[in-house]
Amino acid sequence: MAFILPFAGLLASAPEARALEYSLEEVRDFPLRTIGSLRVTNRRGGIRVRGWALDKVRVRSVRLVEAASQADADRLLSTAGVDYREREGRIELEAEYGQGLDIRERLQERRDPRVRLDLEVMAPSGVALDVWSVDGDVSVDAWRSGVTVRNAKGSVSLKSVTGPEISVTCGDCAVKAESVRGRLRVAGGTGAVKVRDVSGEELYVQTTSGEVEARNIRGRSWLVTDLGHITGAELKGPVEFQTRKGNVDVVKVEGQLTGRTQTGHMRLEVLRWLPSDKGFLESEEGNIELTLPGGISVELEVRSSEGNARVEFPLKPLRLPTEYGPPPANHKLGRVGAGGYLLKVFSRTGNVSVLRGRG
Repeated sequence: MAFILPFAGLLASAPEARALEYSLEEVRDFPLRTIGSLRVTNRRGGIRVRGWALDKVRVRSVRLVEAASQADADRLLSTAGVDYREREGRIELEAEYGQGLDIRERLQERRDPRVRLDLEVMAPSGVALDVWSVDGDVSVDAWRSGVTVRNAKGSVSLKSVTGPEISVTCGDCAVKAESVRGRLRVAGGTGAVKVRDVSGEELYVQTTSGEVEARNIRGRSWLVTDLGHITGAELKGPVEFQTRKGNVDVVKVEGQLTGRTQTGHMRLEVLRWLPSDKGFLESEEGNIELTLPGGISVELEVRSSEGNARVEFPLKPLRLPTEYGPPPANHKLGRVGAGGYLLKVFSRTGNVSVLRGRG
């Protein structure tokens, strides 16, 4: 079943604008025999995938072109379309460009693309999903199986996704993930990565300069960026972070915190300290402010080579095997409560404060 809805409108409202934008919409339904996986590819345009309960795949495509006339638009729009293939239980949907053109025209079309195709796909959500894009926004909603998204620039959005493995790779994308259940991995770049309401064995987020934000996370969290800031709240499980120049602001943690910065400052708050091994918090030049629960039991070493060190907890003296005489004022070492795994908090030039919170 297919129908086409053409329409045209001004590309710009300025009086001197001559180019027109034309669009062509097509909706097609494909019945399913068997399906093991679904791959959607579009190198030039957006992709939106949504799960539904019907036993068929619906593809809505919208072709867009800038042209000087209807005849020119019709010619260009006819060069783009959607190829649907079903092979051994795998469905492949691909936006194709340059249809009906010779080699010279295809090369010219790649150098100066004028047609864009956006895809909206509705499909049964219980199959593995693979989405490939180069220059367009990608969204996946209401999916109940593993998801892999690869993009180069644009945005990526995941919402209400449940699967064993969910991964996003994009060098220049803003990424949002919300209500995700499963192991989630995001390899980003310059765009911000924001994840909320995620539960699973592990969350891994990495960027080059994009901000990393994680809220309401259940499971182990790895938050890594070179130049971006890291913020987090309501993290239940072990948390490890690393940034070179960004600041770290992570609060309301129930688990163990471990991480380092080079020049960035840290503001950290732990509501329940649940260690599984020794821990460290370290910065070369940044200040560290750490709030621990008032009833914590831990062995604590707090030190700053050139700054000040302050601890609000009473410390029962401990002595390092190679230490002689009283420790310097900027080096605090002792047992809090009944003791436990050692936690080291260190800054070379910044100030270090360990504050006593509630609990």
